[in-house]
Amino acid sequence: MQFNISCFSSRKMANSSDRNNENTKYDARNGVNQHKLDTESMDRQVLTGDLSIEIGNDLLLDRPMMKASCLSEWTRRRVVLTKHSVYICEEGKNEICDAIPLHEICDVIKRDYIAGMKLVDLGESVRNWSDATSWNWSDQGSSKYFPFELQTEAEGYNAGRSYYFGVESEPIRKELISALENHIAIAKWRKEVESSSTFKLFRSRCRQVYASGRLQGFVAILILGNFVANVIQSEMLPDPDSIEDNAFKTVDLFFTAVFALELCVNLFANWFWPFFSDGWCLFDLLVVSVSLVSTGVVNVPGISVLRLMRAFRVLRLFARLASLRQIVNALTASMLPVSNAFLIMFLVIAIYAILGVSFFSSEDDVHFGRFFRSVLSLFKVTTEDNWTELARGVFRDPSSLDAGAVVFFVSFHLVVSWTVLQVVVAVLIDNFTGASERERHAQRLALAAEAKITSVAGPLDAMLAALAHFNTSADLRNRIAALFK
Repeated sequence: MQFNISCFSSRKMANSSDRNNENTKYDARNGVNQHKLDTESMDRQVLTGDLSIEIGNDLLLDRPMMKASCLSEWTRRRVVLTKHSVYICEEGKNEICDAIPLHEICDVIKRDYIAGMKLVDLGESVRNWSDATSWNWSDQGSSKYFPFELQTEAEGYNAGRSYYFGVESEPIRKELISALENHIAIAKWRKEVESSSTFKLFRSRCRQVYASGRLQGFVAILILGNFVANVIQSEMLPDPDSIEDNAFKTVDLFFTAVFALELCVNLFANWFWPFFSDGWCLFDLLVVSVSLVSTGVVNVPGISVLRLMRAFRVLRLFARLASLRQIVNALTASMLPVSNAFLIMFLVIAIYAILGVSFFSSEDDVHFGRFFRSVLSLFKVTTEDNWTELARGVFRDPSSLDAGAVVFFVSFHLVVSWTVLQVVVAVLIDNFTGASERERHAQRLALAAEAKITSVAGPLDAMLAALAHFNTSADLRNRIAALFK
């Protein structure tokens, strides 16, 4: 059976009347003869007349339906379903008014009522097709249609437009929706296969396997095993070239080879930007590269220092365990704001260090003879490590109190240890909490994107989410008040 349909080459035109002005030829001869829609149980049979459309075995359904127009009216249309697209034609004609690629349909939704649309009495809509096939939309004793909706992708050919169709009975609607969902899934899979080469499919499969929980858990066990081996080796300190030393070298060589293989798989699966934009992947690259260099190069001065990097392999565990990774990422994100508080504390200590050199360099040259000696001594005071003995060492008369020294050390202790240092801790906790929340929110967004769901369903959801994460009732009141500023 041969057919030729005209369709439009323009993309993303929401108004169907504009589409009728630009027609090109469309040839839909590609496809496989599988999953053909069975319509024998329907009241309306698949059209098998002699049409001027060449689609071969791609034809799945050709029947009249009601379609919602842009004027909030229902009009009769001819709907042709193939293995690649849904075509909408005027009744009795072969010209396509609109086309919907199956792989760009997001969802098929049953609608019991569509706001703003009039219900059509099918009894008043008896109409025969004018061509030889003589389609007949007859009155089946029903007083309303049964609508359903096709939602399209926002970045696709139809620019996120929704299409509403109506059929004459619930069984037909149910079977149509089921068949559409089936063929949409097949079309999406076919599109993915066609757009991806064998190499890309293999790399995508490697990415899925590498990111799986089982493989990451196995790698985490290997990292822990390597760390335990390093601990035992450091505890035993075997003699060079002894049996124990050779055994530990063999174990280290095994772990180095396994980690190098794991790094190669990671590079292949996430090449290029996904790998080099991830800080944890770069850390893996550094540690494994240094391990390979220290293993392959011998009798080179300073190579023993590189072998110390083996102890840092355990830090790669953070990238495999989500809870540890979240803590490290939160700490890293909070370092920049905390650095401002650290700068304030250092400036206060530097001021007191200069005063200490001026006041006490003659009494205690060891601790206050130079600026950096004074800074180190004052840092010892902040740790409260026997700082009273340090203070007594600058007394001019050890048998009595020195008022100047007492005021200096007590004021320093109150300003730095009790005030500024506590501010640093408070800033760290506040930024760590905020960074942790942002990290969890980013993980939720990633999971939502992976599951292809929208994390924000309404315009107020972002604001409600911000209000929901309050600490105290006073914090909630402040957040609400901030909305009206």
